[in-house]
Amino acid sequence: MDAVTQHWAFDPFLVVVTIVTAIHGRGFALRIRAIARAGRPVRPWIGQALLWWAGLVVLVLAVASPIDYWSGTYLTAHIVQHLLLAFIAPVLIVLGAPWLPLLRGLPRPVARGYGRAVQRLRSERPGGAGWRAAAEVVRVGAAPWTGVVAFNAVMVFWHLPGPFDLAEANETVHIWLVHGAFFGLGMAMWMQVVGSYPFRPVLPAPGRLLVLLVTNATMVVVAIALVMFSHDAYPWYSALLTPAVQSTDQQLAGGILWVCGEVALLPAILYTVEHWMADADHEPDLRPV
Repeated sequence: MDAVTQHWAFDPFLVVVTIVTAIHGRGFALRIRAIARAGRPVRPWIGQALLWWAGLVVLVLAVASPIDYWSGTYLTAHIVQHLLLAFIAPVLIVLGAPWLPLLRGLPRPVARGYGRAVQRLRSERPGGAGWRAAAEVVRVGAAPWTGVVAFNAVMVFWHLPGPFDLAEANETVHIWLVHGAFFGLGMAMWMQVVGSYPFRPVLPAPGRLLVLLVTNATMVVVAIALVMFSHDAYPWYSALLTPAVQSTDQQLAGGILWVCGEVALLPAILYTVEHWMADADHEPDLRPV
């Protein structure tokens, strides 16, 4: 199987998207009917759902479109794919806050089992070594900096030549480890910045700003490395392209990562600073009279 055909193969990631979309659709319809019966406006919830669906469209565009088709031949297409998976789709889905509709859309036995498991994990004594280990994993995973550090680590790791070429040669690694890490940890990072109802960011505004600045710096370092390399960084593309085309493609990919990454992160940075300043302006004056 050649490189282009390999990347055009069916992506099982789409099966997960289809199942999750069906569950959300059922739960969203039930939730909208309940809100309407209560006499509350449904427009805000519909607008939120549109963000969720937009995120799914971007996700599908990244893994099942000409972008994915050409990512096996050109690094520029591959970087665009990574940007969609790590920065664009996650923030739209996080803003879409699909968690309550997803929970409501589950079959009742599954939802009840999930609720009992959550209550047991949140109890001080979940009981049993397995439950205690699971509770510890959840505790560490829920720590505000865990997802942020992991996201930045995988952004660097999967752009190193060795891991990058491994993912290109192995579709299982490419789909589940690379795509899964960028998308899943991207959502974990954005959850700490913008929150996702009913979850709120644990970090205060300065911490959220630091998350964005650290992520932006990591992205810039990766982009500069691609632009500065005067020779082939990835043997995978060296075998497909002439040296001149490969060098141009690599430098252009670095520029795309730099510019488009800034376009994705800069509005979030400005938004965080604006709300930080607004919160500071509304703090009560506790000085003695």
